[in-house]
Amino acid sequence: MNKLPRVLITGGFGYIGGRVAQYLTKLGHHVILGSRNKRKKPNWLDDGEVCQINWDSEDSLIELCSKVDVVIHAAGINAQDCAKNPVLALDFNGVTTARLVKACQRSCISKFLYFSTTHVNSSQLIDKVNHNPNGLNLHPYATSHLAGEHAVLYSSGEGGDFSGTVLRLSNIIGAPVSPDANCWMLLVNDLCRQAVQNSKMVIKGNPKDLRDFVSMSTLCKVSANLINSLEFPKNKILDIKSGNQMSVYEMTNLAAKCFNDNFGFMPDIIFQKYLNKNILKPNSMKSKTVANDELILIKDEINKLLEFCDLNFR
Repeated sequence: MNKLPRVLITGGFGYIGGRVAQYLTKLGHHVILGSRNKRKKPNWLDDGEVCQINWDSEDSLIELCSKVDVVIHAAGINAQDCAKNPVLALDFNGVTTARLVKACQRSCISKFLYFSTTHVNSSQLIDKVNHNPNGLNLHPYATSHLAGEHAVLYSSGEGGDFSGTVLRLSNIIGAPVSPDANCWMLLVNDLCRQAVQNSKMVIKGNPKDLRDFVSMSTLCKVSANLINSLEFPKNKILDIKSGNQMSVYEMTNLAAKCFNDNFGFMPDIIFQKYLNKNILKPNSMKSKTVANDELILIKDEINKLLEFCDLNFR
């Protein structure tokens, strides 16, 4: 039996990085959680270790990458912080990603996954952004991740052994590994936490907005399949999405029904800026139904998210 590859996950204590790390350790991978800050090994990591990353030191990055076979780059600046500090966004999501890619090449890493975002193509997923008529999203979150993508794909296309693949993630749904994860501004996470804490769901945005939702379990499986594949895709962009969309209205009602199944009553649903009930009629939401298999996974993740919120925020 071939030994499973050792994996470095940057942003390993984050929302997505943590869940992917947890999943890979259960499969038998040895995982190194990379973090800017000095941390102890968390109790949710079955087999692995923690390493502090010095993003400004090329030698340090090379030394760290030399310990593993695969790098999953999940560290990044979120949308809100990118809007507040576009320079920091471009420096980390773009320049630092390029620095890590160079270290991987120097360390003979052949498999590199970069977690980017579908926001590079669509401004509809980020509130209050300016975009041009060609559809290019000019929000710093999108442009900085696009810079990171270019760094990965350019190096992957140079003809060496380095193979970089970009995963453009849509709206991922799932419970984090820790309540400290910076994920509670996300729609479904926010709804579940509100329902558990206050027995109500207050939505500030437009209920007619359409979004593509994907379960965290799907992302974890895709990541594992890629890094364990003998034919790792080189110089590719893969969209991690369901291919269909749900309105904020529909997702809110789905989360509310899951809450009812778990706690025995429906939370109050309040669309703060849209009190006219006519705007909330389901037939006014022109969305496509998510495929049954993915919808089952999404419901399962919502139930686990509610359980997590009940354990940590009740």
